[in-house]
Amino acid sequence: MTVTPTIKRLIQTKAPVSELLNAAIATGMRTLKQDGILKLLEGHTDIAQVRSVAV
Repeated sequence: MTVTPTIKRLIQTKAPVSELLNAAIATGMRTLKQDGILKLLEGHTDIAQVRSVAV
């Protein structure tokens, strides 16, 4: 995740996690689940591995 000025401000002001998550996703961050699905579609892993770490 890239720490942008917006994300830095949210961290400094102790904003709720939901706001921080939304800001990070808006700047291009993928969640663990999203990344697992992409790797699944590319054939790098299987659904059992994705489910075991990204419920």
